[in-house]
Amino acid sequence: MATILSGSTEQSLFFDIQDTTGAPLTGLAYDTAGLVAYYAVNLHTPESISLIPLTDNTDVWQEGGFIELDAVNLPGVYRLDVPNVFVFQDVDRRTSAVFTLSGATNMRRETRIVELLNLEDVFLPPLRLTFEQAIRGLDIDGTWTFIDYLTFIAAATMGKLSGADGTTLTFRDVLDSYDVLRAILDGNGNRVSVTVYP
Repeated sequence: MATILSGSTEQSLFFDIQDTTGAPLTGLAYDTAGLVAYYAVNLHTPESISLIPLTDNTDVWQEGGFIELDAVNLPGVYRLDVPNVFVFQDVDRRTSAVFTLSGATNMRRETRIVELLNLEDVFLPPLRLTFEQAIRGLDIDGTWTFIDYLTFIAAATMGKLSGADGTTLTFRDVLDSYDVLRAILDGNGNRVSVTVYP
């Protein structure tokens, strides 16, 4: 299976074409009688590709361009320049495509399946995980982590509070499942100590 980066235009595929005995089939051209090319993107109707000639394998991409690479040194190997429209993965959930060449005399149908690779699918999940791990393990002051401080802030601003009429204040977590902070006040209402219950 070939892989092409989603959104990468002007792509070419190589086909190893064989005859009905399994031997390399040489001599095909864009106008060989009966030769047809089709492609289908997942969730879409198959479409034909109009073949056009290339003069050399070094030619720039041309949609539908077709050429035999080297009948002597690479017998049966052909280049097909595939349509740009299929490579846009974000359009209609396109994630894969299939290409076929068939129809010439004594020719086996050759098929190439292409997976459209989205960089976000490859790099973002591990990056998110790495970032999350980094944040969770971020040591702010040698004692508490970034997540610890978020828990303290959430408890102090959104958690249940008890003891507000006395000298011991207790702050609960947002879900009210455990104590997070306990503050001791002096007679003037000044905070003199804080105990943390992570």
